[in-house]
Amino acid sequence: MYEVGSTVVNTQSMKQGSVCAVIINENILEEKGWDEPKIQIQYVSGLREWVPMSQVKTLLIETDPTGDGECLEG
Repeated sequence: MYEVGSTVVNTQSMKQGSVCAVIINENILEEKGWDEPKIQIQYVSGLREWVPMSQVKTLLIETDPTGDGECLEG
């Protein structure tokens, strides 16, 4: 599940943003004419967009596990 404020990526547009709201309640989804849970994402530009939960992924940032800033060689 996604929490408000968490950083996510819209996999269709590859845009990064923050979760503003999540709608999973079936009655609300039906009222809006949506067939699956939606997440509202706010992008850096300020634009907000409702996106199907299936096309949202948590942003994972790779860090240097050794802490020395050097690239590992294979």
